[in-house]
Amino acid sequence: MHRDLLATLRAFPPLTRPGSRWARRADLAPAALNTLPVSPAPLARLAVVAAVALAAVTLSCATIGNRFPPENVARVKIGETTKAQLLGDFGLPYRRGIEDGDSTWTYVYYKVRLFGENLRTRDLYLRFDPDGRVRSYTYNSNLDD
Repeated sequence: MHRDLLATLRAFPPLTRPGSRWARRADLAPAALNTLPVSPAPLARLAVVAAVALAAVTLSCATIGNRFPPENVARVKIGETTKAQLLGDFGLPYRRGIEDGDSTWTYVYYKVRLFGENLRTRDLYLRFDPDGRVRSYTYNSNLDD
């Protein structure tokens, strides 16, 4: 098996070019390493791809949740608005849960940027009575509504 590996490595063109600074140091490296198929072109491409990816991540932003119309919050009436009406006005909630035995729904829209304005949020938290009507709600936003 060892002979097969060495035969395979010898089949590739040499790593160093005559006259290069690496050719002068070739005697310091084991003979098998001199036969690996490495050229500077793939490394240069990799550096460019890494730089572009870093720039994209640095300048980009991420969103969590779904946009929902803030003007529809004024339609929410305690003791009157039902889950069905909320589904029509806001769509599916981002999160559903239970608090002190009451059903809760949460609508969120978070916009996160790595630089500049770091976090812009809009969230609507609703708590329901046993009949599925809004018992209480909280709306918070630091977006321009």
